[in-house]
Amino acid sequence: LFYQKYGYFEIRCMLQQYSPGFWGAFWLMPDSIDSGIAGGSDGTEIDIFESAYFVSDRINHAVHFDGYGAGHQTIGTNVHVRDIYYGFHVFGFEWTENSYVWYIDGEETYRLTRRDVDISQVESYLKVTVEAGTWAGKVNDSALPDGLTVDYVKVYQRVG
Repeated sequence: LFYQKYGYFEIRCMLQQYSPGFWGAFWLMPDSIDSGIAGGSDGTEIDIFESAYFVSDRINHAVHFDGYGAGHQTIGTNVHVRDIYYGFHVFGFEWTENSYVWYIDGEETYRLTRRDVDISQVESYLKVTVEAGTWAGKVNDSALPDGLTVDYVKVYQRVG
Protein backbone atom coordinates (compact mmCIF):
# COMPACT_ATOMS: atom_id res chain seq x y z
CA LEU A 1 0.00 0.00 0.00
CA PHE A 2 3.02 2.27 0.30
CA TYR A 3 5.50 2.84 -2.51
CA GLN A 4 8.27 5.40 -2.77
CA LYS A 5 11.16 6.17 -5.09
CA TYR A 6 14.13 7.94 -3.49
CA GLY A 7 14.26 9.30 0.03
CA TYR A 8 15.53 8.34 3.46
CA PHE A 9 14.29 5.16 5.14
CA GLU A 10 14.93 4.44 8.80
CA ILE A 11 14.14 1.83 11.43
CA ARG A 12 15.00 1.74 15.12
CA CYS A 13 15.00 -1.81 16.33
CA MET A 14 16.61 -4.46 18.47
CA LEU A 15 17.87 -7.43 16.49
CA GLN A 16 17.25 -11.08 17.27
CA GLN A 17 19.28 -12.73 20.01
CA TYR A 18 21.34 -15.92 19.65
CA SER A 19 19.25 -17.80 17.09
CA PRO A 20 21.22 -19.54 14.33
CA GLY A 21 19.22 -19.91 11.13
CA PHE A 22 16.94 -17.00 12.03
CA TRP A 23 17.40 -13.39 10.94
CA GLY A 24 15.67 -10.04 10.73
CA ALA A 25 15.69 -7.72 7.74
CA PHE A 26 14.61 -4.24 6.69
CA TRP A 27 14.43 -3.89 2.93
CA LEU A 28 12.88 -2.29 -0.12
CA MET A 29 11.29 -4.32 -2.89
CA PRO A 30 9.87 -3.26 -6.28
CA ASP A 31 7.04 -5.18 -7.91
CA SER A 32 9.58 -6.66 -10.34
CA ILE A 33 13.37 -6.83 -10.47
CA ASP A 34 13.60 -8.36 -13.91
CA SER A 35 12.00 -6.50 -16.81
CA GLY A 36 14.66 -7.78 -19.18
CA ILE A 37 16.76 -4.62 -18.98
CA ALA A 38 20.25 -5.45 -17.72
CA GLY A 39 21.29 -3.63 -14.56
CA GLY A 40 19.31 -2.42 -11.58
CA SER A 41 17.59 0.65 -13.01
CA ASP A 42 14.44 -1.39 -13.74
CA GLY A 43 14.06 -2.44 -10.10
CA THR A 44 16.35 -3.56 -7.33
CA GLU A 45 15.86 -5.43 -4.06
CA ILE A 46 17.62 -3.22 -1.53
CA ASP A 47 18.61 -4.85 1.77
CA ILE A 48 19.01 -2.01 4.23
CA PHE A 49 20.08 -4.68 6.68
CA GLU A 50 19.96 -8.41 7.12
CA SER A 51 21.00 -9.64 10.56
CA ALA A 52 22.23 -13.19 9.99
CA TYR A 53 25.66 -12.83 11.61
CA PHE A 54 25.05 -12.40 15.34
CA VAL A 55 28.07 -14.55 16.22
CA SER A 56 30.44 -12.08 14.55
CA ASP A 57 28.72 -8.70 15.16
CA ARG A 58 28.15 -8.29 11.42
CA ILE A 59 25.27 -6.80 9.40
CA ASN A 60 24.69 -7.34 5.69
CA HIS A 61 23.90 -4.47 3.27
CA ALA A 62 23.17 -5.47 -0.33
CA VAL A 63 21.36 -4.87 -3.59
CA HIS A 64 19.97 -7.61 -5.84
CA PHE A 65 18.91 -7.11 -9.46
CA ASP A 66 18.32 -8.81 -12.83
CA GLY A 67 15.94 -11.35 -11.33
CA TYR A 68 16.62 -14.32 -9.09
CA GLY A 69 17.46 -16.82 -11.82
CA ALA A 70 20.59 -17.33 -13.89
CA GLY A 71 21.01 -13.57 -14.49
CA HIS A 72 20.84 -12.64 -10.79
CA GLN A 73 23.38 -10.01 -9.73
CA THR A 74 24.22 -8.85 -6.23
CA ILE A 75 26.57 -6.30 -4.71
CA GLY A 76 26.95 -5.87 -0.98
CA THR A 77 29.08 -5.98 2.12
CA ASN A 78 29.16 -7.31 5.66
CA VAL A 79 29.82 -4.53 8.13
CA HIS A 80 31.31 -5.21 11.57
CA VAL A 81 29.60 -3.16 14.30
CA ARG A 82 30.61 -3.93 17.87
CA ASP A 83 27.66 -5.13 20.00
CA ILE A 84 25.16 -4.59 17.18
CA TYR A 85 23.05 -7.47 18.53
CA TYR A 86 22.59 -5.78 21.92
CA GLY A 87 20.12 -2.99 22.56
CA PHE A 88 18.36 -0.76 20.06
CA HIS A 89 20.08 0.61 16.96
CA VAL A 90 19.02 2.91 14.12
CA PHE A 91 19.46 1.64 10.56
CA GLY A 92 19.13 4.27 7.86
CA PHE A 93 19.27 4.27 4.08
CA GLU A 94 19.40 7.19 1.67
CA TRP A 95 18.39 6.55 -1.95
CA THR A 96 18.94 9.27 -4.54
CA GLU A 97 19.08 9.33 -8.32
CA ASN A 98 22.86 8.86 -8.08
CA SER A 99 23.59 6.76 -5.01
CA TYR A 100 22.64 4.39 -2.23
CA VAL A 101 24.03 5.16 1.24
CA TRP A 102 23.61 2.95 4.34
CA TYR A 103 23.89 4.16 7.95
CA ILE A 104 23.98 2.52 11.36
CA ASP A 105 23.46 4.74 14.41
CA GLY A 106 24.10 7.84 12.29
CA GLU A 107 27.42 6.62 10.86
CA GLU A 108 27.80 5.85 7.15
CA THR A 109 28.61 2.15 6.76
CA TYR A 110 28.38 1.55 2.99
CA ARG A 111 27.92 3.51 -0.24
CA LEU A 112 27.23 2.59 -3.85
CA THR A 113 27.14 5.15 -6.66
CA ARG A 114 26.36 5.03 -10.38
CA ARG A 115 30.00 4.05 -10.93
CA ASP A 116 29.34 0.86 -8.94
CA VAL A 117 25.82 -0.14 -9.97
CA ASP A 118 22.77 1.11 -11.88
CA ILE A 119 20.56 2.96 -9.38
CA SER A 120 16.96 1.81 -9.33
CA GLN A 121 14.46 4.20 -10.95
CA VAL A 122 11.44 2.18 -9.75
CA GLU A 123 9.19 2.78 -6.74
CA SER A 124 9.53 0.14 -4.03
CA TYR A 125 7.64 -0.91 -0.94
CA LEU A 126 9.06 -1.47 2.56
CA LYS A 127 9.46 -4.83 4.23
CA VAL A 128 10.33 -5.61 7.83
CA THR A 129 10.73 -9.37 8.09
CA VAL A 130 12.06 -12.23 10.15
CA GLU A 131 13.03 -15.37 8.31
CA ALA A 132 14.48 -18.80 8.95
CA GLY A 133 16.73 -20.74 6.63
CA THR A 134 20.08 -22.34 6.11
CA TRP A 135 21.66 -19.11 4.79
CA ALA A 136 22.04 -18.06 8.45
CA GLY A 137 22.95 -21.49 9.78
CA LYS A 138 20.99 -24.44 11.09
CA VAL A 139 17.91 -23.41 13.07
CA ASN A 140 18.25 -24.22 16.75
CA ASP A 141 14.73 -24.69 18.10
CA SER A 142 15.94 -24.44 21.69
CA ALA A 143 16.95 -20.80 21.04
CA LEU A 144 13.40 -19.91 19.99
CA PRO A 145 11.24 -17.93 20.37
CA ASP A 146 13.21 -14.98 19.14
CA GLY A 147 12.26 -11.85 17.26
CA LEU A 148 12.97 -8.42 15.91
CA THR A 149 11.73 -5.69 18.25
CA VAL A 150 10.77 -2.54 16.33
CA ASP A 151 10.49 0.86 17.97
CA TYR A 152 9.69 2.81 14.79
CA VAL A 153 9.93 2.96 11.02
CA LYS A 154 10.18 6.37 9.32
CA VAL A 155 10.30 7.38 5.67
CA TYR A 156 11.27 10.81 4.37
CA GLN A 157 11.05 12.25 0.89
CA ARG A 158 13.33 15.06 -0.27
CA VAL A 159 11.47 18.26 -1.05
CA GLY A 160 12.60 20.50 -3.88
